[in-house]
Amino acid sequence: MQLELTDEVKQEQIVTSFVFDSETDNLSVRLNGKCGNKKITSPIESTWSKTIETFVTQLRRKKINQEHIIMLSDVADNAADMILKYRINRQVNKEKEASDQNDHVHIVLILFQAWKRNTNVT
Repeated sequence: MQLELTDEVKQEQIVTSFVFDSETDNLSVRLNGKCGNKKITSPIESTWSKTIETFVTQLRRKKINQEHIIMLSDVADNAADMILKYRINRQVNKEKEASDQNDHVHIVLILFQAWKRNTNVT
């Protein structure tokens, strides 16, 4: 899922790609030659504030300057609602699938028990 860059980030022309990777549950940003062609990957944590804290730590580890860190954090913050809603929906769908599977198992068990009673199988 592509994140929308702020006008400030666009003006700086430092980002070639900034995405939320739903398969790995990571923020992933690719910076161009102005920032040394670096790629930063950072996990989505249990809270958004922890997510941003981890993201900033990763940016600092790659020696990104403080001004750019603030700009990139703003992009992530702007996408927080979209990312968190996506993750909640994904969790709800997983729980629904698990519930549906349990329902199917229960139906098969009931049918098997009825078959056993009707055929006198022990």
